[in-house]
Amino acid sequence: MPTDYTLRRAEKSDHAELYSLLDDEGCKQHRHLDWHSPFDWLGHQPFWLLIKNQRIAAAMACPADPPGIAWVRLFAISSHLRPLPTWNILFQKVVEDYVNDPSIVFASIALQKWYSDLLLEGGYHLHQHIVVLSWMGANPSRPDPSPLVIREMLPEDLPRVRHIDQVSFEPIWQNSMDVITRSYKLSNYATVVEENGEIIGFQISSYAFDNAHLSRLAVLPKLQRRVIGRELVSNLIYHFIHNLEIRRITVNTQSDNHSSLSLYDHLGFMLSGERFPVYILNPPSP
Repeated sequence: MPTDYTLRRAEKSDHAELYSLLDDEGCKQHRHLDWHSPFDWLGHQPFWLLIKNQRIAAAMACPADPPGIAWVRLFAISSHLRPLPTWNILFQKVVEDYVNDPSIVFASIALQKWYSDLLLEGGYHLHQHIVVLSWMGANPSRPDPSPLVIREMLPEDLPRVRHIDQVSFEPIWQNSMDVITRSYKLSNYATVVEENGEIIGFQISSYAFDNAHLSRLAVLPKLQRRVIGRELVSNLIYHFIHNLEIRRITVNTQSDNHSSLSLYDHLGFMLSGERFPVYILNPPSP
């Protein structure tokens, strides 16, 4: 590890130089998979940079979103640095930023083995896996009539959607209002299901080329045994197949979410074999 380095917080003005680091072929990097790019977090803290020879040589971003959950949004290092010592230096600064928030939980999804090994060496422990399922079934028939009303999501629905999201998932998987809004704006097909005029569930999906992806599905927990989620997914399958001629639909879920796995299995989704470990770390001492 070099001794002639300095540490400072990232600023919005670092966009171009951070881009140069991430665009370098030799740069090792982890980017969190969500609706944000690493550059969206510039100006949000903690976001630390390691500077050597007046250039960004490493970066780490861990802003808490939602509150209390600090996902590792970005960890990137130049090819001449060793991952673990660099991680320790930057992560120590992140921990210090959360010294007044003893309940903070750090979390990260590992998409590459070197990063998975790094998290384990850094004290994280395996929490669960994310698994990928794929639907490539026959053309579905139009869903049967239902007393439930499924309609397209509207901007004014978002606070209620956020509430359902919050009560449906464990804390590390809850989405903030900002993420809900961003995912809605970037989606191609988002619907809510109503009963007696009240929204009781929703789904948010997107597509690119010939592949659609179900990004989010949630139903009020007290109503989850009434196949409401199944109706939402059946509706989106019909939409993508018949309106857009999309032949493949994917979805991610937690490996230990048995109700979710059962729902997708019933609708013809199959495990793709892709799985990614999720690690968490309770707050270490600064």
